[in-house]
Amino acid sequence: MWSMRPLSSLTDFTRQNLALLKGLDFNHILMRVPAGFELAHLQQLKQLLAEFKFPYVSLQLDFSSSQPDFTLQLMELLSFLSPATVGFHKSLQDPLKGISGEGLTAMLMQFGYFLQEPATILQFYSPLHARPADCVRLGPGAASQFGALRTLNFSAPESYQNRVQTSGLPVATCR
Repeated sequence: MWSMRPLSSLTDFTRQNLALLKGLDFNHILMRVPAGFELAHLQQLKQLLAEFKFPYVSLQLDFSSSQPDFTLQLMELLSFLSPATVGFHKSLQDPLKGISGEGLTAMLMQFGYFLQEPATILQFYSPLHARPADCVRLGPGAASQFGALRTLNFSAPESYQNRVQTSGLPVATCR
């Protein structure tokens, strides 16, 4: 199973990028969701992913339960986007600390999800019960991994853009 994670924003979800990933036979997209997300924008992106027939869409939240209205936002994301999985950015320590375990479990069950400790929310009957090891990350400075092979894109936007326009691959190092 292949996955793609945008480097830092939802702007990486362009028709060109999605066509490339679909052409490379990717089937799982991980959407990074910022704290001030707009649900309507995420719904548009989900529709775009559906047009390209990506069967699995997961979310990585850049905010934790300490944010006001977290429970409401989580319910909106689960209800309107139906992601296969929901995880949290690795920089967040104990992202579900502000929610009681029983209340969270009951809420997740209503939407067809369960909590896999420590902080991954999984859809019932989803084949994505673990994060894929292989991934492609787009954008300057992004690191990708394919088995033992790791690549790192040029970090300067000018170098990145120049390489994309000249050779198609913005990879600075490969090990």
